[in-house]
Amino acid sequence: MALDKTRKVLFVTNYVNSLSAFQLDDEGKISYEIFNDRYGAGSNVVPDRQGDAHPHGVYLYNDFVFVVDLGADKIWRYRITKAASNGKTRIEKVGSTDTPLGWGPRHMTIKNDTAYVIFELETRIGVFNIDPLLGELNFVAALPTVSEKSNWNTIEDTKYGKLNFCFISCSY
Repeated sequence: MALDKTRKVLFVTNYVNSLSAFQLDDEGKISYEIFNDRYGAGSNVVPDRQGDAHPHGVYLYNDFVFVVDLGADKIWRYRITKAASNGKTRIEKVGSTDTPLGWGPRHMTIKNDTAYVIFELETRIGVFNIDPLLGELNFVAALPTVSEKSNWNTIEDTKYGKLNFCFISCSY
């Protein structure tokens, strides 16, 4: 969830394919739903994880809303505006950013005009510059989250099957 305090809008992603937005009243209570967008199929690169869209989180930046979608390998982009006719908050989908297939974007954080995206299915952090006027994400780099010198160990667990553990080798 993400709260736009200025516009009094609560954004909610639902892991089973949707983004919803709710208008809040002056006391902070939900008044009514003002937007809903349902997603469809995922990229299916990793079939057991990406058969369908799986929006994991919603993030605010100026007049834009970003939704990271692990299942579709995308970051959806929406613009928040006020309708000229009645002054009510409007939300419209204005695009998306494709991420590498099979990487599965899971979480994002934004600092100034830079977005950092952690991928779940690949050990990487994506770095994107954000165009402040259009909200477009421009890829800068993908950085590994695990050192090549890491020591990966796999253990067999009766409940979860194979589990990978990483013990990172640090050198000073």
